Amino acid sequence: MQGIGYGLELLAESDYAVLHSGESEAHGARAIIAAGTGLGEGLLVWRDDHYEMLASEGGHADFAPRDDLELDLLRYLMRHMPRVSYETCSQATGWCASTSFCVTAGMARRRVN
Repeated sequence: MQGIGYGLELLAESDYAVLHSGESEAHGARAIIAAGTGLGEGLLVWRDDHYEMLASEGGHADFAPRDDLELDLLRYLMRHMPRVSYETCSQATGWCASTSFCVTAGMARRRVN
């Protein structure tokens, strides 16, 4: 996570994708969320003349469905995983289970090479 945070300064504007547009604040705090072996979170805060990286683990915040489809996904994951959280959903087993749900629900086709 430290490397990702400090590496942001090396990216070009074209390397970013805007999720929600808005006005940036000079030297404002920056949040980072990165899925890998778990769900990493970090915060970049301006200190003197540079950003300081504060890394953290995403923790196991429960997956809270917002609609019927997500509720069906939660029920499916609960049958295949001992705990369903945003972190476990971002790990390989969570991706596999979510993909299986999509195939089972007819939202995706299983690809065979």
